[in-house]
Amino acid sequence: MSDRTNDYERLGGWRSVLQFVPVMNFMRSAMGRARVMQTVASEYIQAEPGDSVVDFGCGVAGILPYLDGVQYIGVDVDETYIECARQVHGKCGTFMSADLLTVSPDSFPKADFVLVRGFLHHLDDGHAEAILNLAAEVLKPGGRLVTIDPVKIEGQNPIARLLISLDRGPHIRFETGYRALIEQAFSPERLESRTDLLRLPYAHCVSVSRPAAR
Repeated sequence: MSDRTNDYERLGGWRSVLQFVPVMNFMRSAMGRARVMQTVASEYIQAEPGDSVVDFGCGVAGILPYLDGVQYIGVDVDETYIECARQVHGKCGTFMSADLLTVSPDSFPKADFVLVRGFLHHLDDGHAEAILNLAAEVLKPGGRLVTIDPVKIEGQNPIARLLISLDRGPHIRFETGYRALIEQAFSPERLESRTDLLRLPYAHCVSVSRPAAR
């Protein structure tokens, strides 16, 4: 599996409606997705105006309204997402459709931040490591990686466990699993599980890391 589009083809059934941007946006709004984006932007990314941000697997660029004055590049393999992002945010960023597993690091300017939001849990370990290695190559010296994904927790709230089990991504990990992936190329400064970001019971693993010394 190389991207989220493959999830739609693989799952089918009622969950396939999530490929439609209006449906996806409605469900995310109902769950309080805006609060997630605002919290990630203010507490974890903390970008300053003029900072360069490359968003891997950007979807419809829902994070962009919370990144004031940044130089933003959003990348996603799904052309529907990219077209929607251009229509809504076209004047505030640059958007490109590309497979991050095959794209060259030279396709991007060096960035202060690389965001990997809701992406790693769609990838097996080998592909996730490839994405993180790409992020390390794209970052400027001193730049930071920020990730967020659903996370499994021992003794998890049953509703949270159910909602997470319905996610299209087949590789939802425990916090230790995300840490092991990230530590292949990065030194985490902050990596934690949050259960307070959505209106419904849920759990996210959020991390901020700098490239490891090589």
